[in-house]
Amino acid sequence: MRKRFGLLDSIVTLLCLSGASLMGYLFWEDLNQSLTKNSEVPIGMIVYKRNGAQRRFKDRLAWGSVQKDTPVYNGDLIRTAGYSDAVITFANKDSVTIAENSLIQLFYEPGRGARLELSGGNILVDAKEALNVVSAGVELTVSPGAAASVGAGAKDLDIQVLEGTAQVSAGNEVRELNAGTGLNVDSEGRVEVL
Repeated sequence: MRKRFGLLDSIVTLLCLSGASLMGYLFWEDLNQSLTKNSEVPIGMIVYKRNGAQRRFKDRLAWGSVQKDTPVYNGDLIRTAGYSDAVITFANKDSVTIAENSLIQLFYEPGRGARLELSGGNILVDAKEALNVVSAGVELTVSPGAAASVGAGAKDLDIQVLEGTAQVSAGNEVRELNAGTGLNVDSEGRVEVL
């Protein structure tokens, strides 16, 4: 004997399909909310990305993958995985190349330029205007038109000026660096010119 599909069965099926549709919609909204920030103006754009790079908004806990042409916002954290890199261009045309296994936090103020907090890894900065890099209590100010490489390891910080000039503040010591020079700052704050 075959049982008929009754009115009660139709109502239960309709309720289940409606609930599943609502959960799918809410999941989609939550996923998109974690990848965009509609209330803020972007400070720059990821113009190149190879392999795994992720971003975390300063006010959120979740990391999300980024793609080429993804906007970045004030306070964003960007990290790269092994065999990965990314290039970010700011509104004033300053740019930073983030090497593999690196973590930085981005800040930007119109008129003052970009400020990068490097927690670990290597970056290459190209300053069209003045740009600051801060890591382990050391501040590097890259002059307009200059380029520098910064590497933050577990025990030291390596800085190389590739073009133009830069100024390094480590503790009470301030040094001017020209193209082709660099320095190393160890975990105790000792500075060695390279």
